[in-house]
Amino acid sequence: NGALFENMAWFGLRSLRLRQNITGFLVPTQTEEEGTVFLGDLQEGRYQVATLGARGSYTLGRSVAKRYHEVSAGYALRHDTGRTELVRLRDRLDVPYARDFDRTFGITNVAGWVRAQSEVADWLVLRAGLRLDTFDFGVRDLNQPEEDTDGERLPEQTLSAGGTAWNPRASAIVRLPYELRWTTAYGRGTRSTEAAALSNTENAPFANSDQVETGLKWNWRGEGRALRLQGSYVYAFVARDIIFDPSAGRNILIGASDRHALLFQGRYTEQERLDVLLNLGWAQAT
Repeated sequence: NGALFENMAWFGLRSLRLRQNITGFLVPTQTEEEGTVFLGDLQEGRYQVATLGARGSYTLGRSVAKRYHEVSAGYALRHDTGRTELVRLRDRLDVPYARDFDRTFGITNVAGWVRAQSEVADWLVLRAGLRLDTFDFGVRDLNQPEEDTDGERLPEQTLSAGGTAWNPRASAIVRLPYELRWTTAYGRGTRSTEAAALSNTENAPFANSDQVETGLKWNWRGEGRALRLQGSYVYAFVARDIIFDPSAGRNILIGASDRHALLFQGRYTEQERLDVLLNLGWAQAT
């Protein structure tokens, strides 16, 4: 009674071959072949990965003095292994003439978390949690130069790295008159670094995102009808943000960013005959 134990395991395969020319024919590409210019930046990317994962949680809830309290703990496991490569193609006959990268990789993520929720008053609910993520990276670069400043070398190199990230989260829900709810929340998220950007045995850097959100929600119910309105303001700081680069054909690091957003949602339902949903959003990132 009052307890829930959940576990799930999963496995996935993904294979992708993508040919693209983001800049079109507006940007000529000069190659190392003297006097040869190709139009655009036609490229072909190949990505194959196998993923194995599991996650689970245990939740225990109790009512004390007519107020509900809940404690949860959980884990998450994931391992990815695969190969990714990107080559440049001539605009005539699609012949490859350069290789941007060619890597095999293995990435393991192990995480554990705890969370608590408490109805401390009739008008106030508090929630807090903490998640610990650990990452282990193994990368084999197959596209290294065959010569460096010290002489000839093999065109491949293997590196290993790891890292740990702590991600807290907290929120407060205030029950106001007329079915209004005011929620304020803070959380930190983590995006693991690109494996190819690591150095051997280094403590891997992560892209942390601190986010604060506050907003109001209002619910109304009648005979077979319901209306829900909610609006919120969101602020996020991303320590190592990314942006799409058309000439590179992929996301690249650009440093830190600030993001502001205003969000609104309205939904009206009438029995099973009508369901109308409206979403409006404004965002600015610097």
